[in-house]
Amino acid sequence: METKEIRKAILGLAVPASLEAVFQMGLGFVDQVVIGRLGEEPLAAVGLTNNLMFLATLVLGALSAGTSILVAQNQGRKDAEGVSRATGTAIQSAALVTLPLALLAVVAPEWMLLTLGAPPEVASSGREFFRFVALTLPLSVIGTVMVGALRSLGDSRTPMAITLLSVGSNTVLNLVLVFGLGPVPALGVVGAAYATVLAQVMRLGLLSWRLLRNGRAPLQVRHWVEPDSRMLKLLFHLVYPIVLTEVLWALGNFSYTLLSIRLGTSAMVATQMVIATEGIFIMCSSGLSVAALTLVGQDLGAGDLEGMKAKARQVILLGVGSSVFFGVALAVVSLVEHRFYPNVSPEALSLAILGILLNALFQPAKVMNMVMGNGVLRAGGDTRFLLIADAATVYAVGLPLAILLAFPLGMGLPGIFVGRLAEEVARVALFFLRYRTPRWHRALAEPAQPVAPASA
Repeated sequence: METKEIRKAILGLAVPASLEAVFQMGLGFVDQVVIGRLGEEPLAAVGLTNNLMFLATLVLGALSAGTSILVAQNQGRKDAEGVSRATGTAIQSAALVTLPLALLAVVAPEWMLLTLGAPPEVASSGREFFRFVALTLPLSVIGTVMVGALRSLGDSRTPMAITLLSVGSNTVLNLVLVFGLGPVPALGVVGAAYATVLAQVMRLGLLSWRLLRNGRAPLQVRHWVEPDSRMLKLLFHLVYPIVLTEVLWALGNFSYTLLSIRLGTSAMVATQMVIATEGIFIMCSSGLSVAALTLVGQDLGAGDLEGMKAKARQVILLGVGSSVFFGVALAVVSLVEHRFYPNVSPEALSLAILGILLNALFQPAKVMNMVMGNGVLRAGGDTRFLLIADAATVYAVGLPLAILLAFPLGMGLPGIFVGRLAEEVARVALFFLRYRTPRWHRALAEPAQPVAPASA
């Protein structure tokens, strides 16, 4: 393939996936912007809840990766029954894992927030929001599984459109339910929770409808409830290495949040503002990892090493360009951050602006980690190295440096920001050193042997 054709193929996969990721991030961002007008304590509670939900969804989203692989394999064999069973098994697994977690949050929301280190006033103001938003965890994870299945069936536009619709609905419902309109009373923080639940219910309903009427492989609802031990075993072996990586990363990421909690409400609020704002811009480049996983993986499976190298190189170049563009855009947004959060303290606002500018400066490292770790290296099956690299950079570089700078050296929240970014730089260095060796793709370099034709 020519360079122009390769880039066209990459962007054809990356753009819908990136837009969907941005829209999904928008659900949490809308909550924070609306609630930010109610003051710092409600904003801190909503930010902590959204961070917890994001991390849980990220870890459990490994089910979506496993679903994508199984569905793609069965669809390639034209095995509609296998597609249906793989999708159904993943949906069952998502429900079984998330329902107990959601139930615990519904029964004891304030206890969970206090246990996680939230100040008593934040836990109290965010109790009801956490209780209701926890109900969306099963909806969100099951929806993510359905999105993986639809993409593997060749439909990436429908999930994007459904997510956009759910974000728009969430925005309108937020404004109406939080502040009131006509006969609808102002519900405050609880109104934002209601809006999020309703938006996620709508998203799951539309995804279910589209999946059952996908036009590519007929699915059977009975497979969504019938146990299938063989398919469950296959899914487990695909998912568990990814889950371990995501769990270690998520625990490290949440540890940074706990460190910011120790610095007080203003630091906690600033951290959530940075996460919410920067997350949207980093998601603008996330589709490149989807494209890398698909295109690089296809060439590796076919044994086309030259094609693999050409596609990996173009994904990386597009990632560099994308990260610079969106890094500049993120820096520009910091100039108007005060308009999104007019009622936060000057201290929280100044810390948030500093954090946004630092993240904008290091956007290339963060995007390259996403493209290499979730795309290129994962396509080569190099999951063990990814697990080691993630664990080493979080727990041997980022967290120790953040603790040292923030507390013994007295830098406070800026020290935590620096620790997190040092982790990103260390990780991208390891990823590129690995990429320069043949070891990351050796296991998948051999082409499949052709099947001999049956004798007459």
